[in-house]
Amino acid sequence: MAWGKGKTEKGQGGKLGHSNRDGWGYHDEEKVISKKQRRLEQKQLILDETSKIDKNLREQAKILIQILNQHKINFEIHEFDSGAAMMDIQVKSDFYCIQMTENKFGWSKIDEDSGFSTVPDSGYLNWHDFKNEFDEIVKKYT
Repeated sequence: MAWGKGKTEKGQGGKLGHSNRDGWGYHDEEKVISKKQRRLEQKQLILDETSKIDKNLREQAKILIQILNQHKINFEIHEFDSGAAMMDIQVKSDFYCIQMTENKFGWSKIDEDSGFSTVPDSGYLNWHDFKNEFDEIVKKYT
């Protein structure tokens, strides 16, 4: 004795109003609606995530600014449309460039020989490791 095939999943072909379907529209119409809905949901998710990143990056930049102000070190901040930020720091005759974006941090010591590069001398994927290195640099000059 054989078992029956059972019910098919979610309708058959493009038949309108099949009893096993959730919607009553044509398949192409439902695809367009669900595609638009997914795009809108993804757009909102991306906006939510980038606002969290921007908030964290701003908080971290504020901490660095407080430390620099406390030690009376000259600096300049540049923000980019991508959400990244760059901080130029001048301590005595030395010049540093700090790059920050999402969960990536880097710093470079810039002199006449090396010039500026978008690739940092040292890069960090962890805020605490970066901050420890930043504190060491500041301690050298205070």
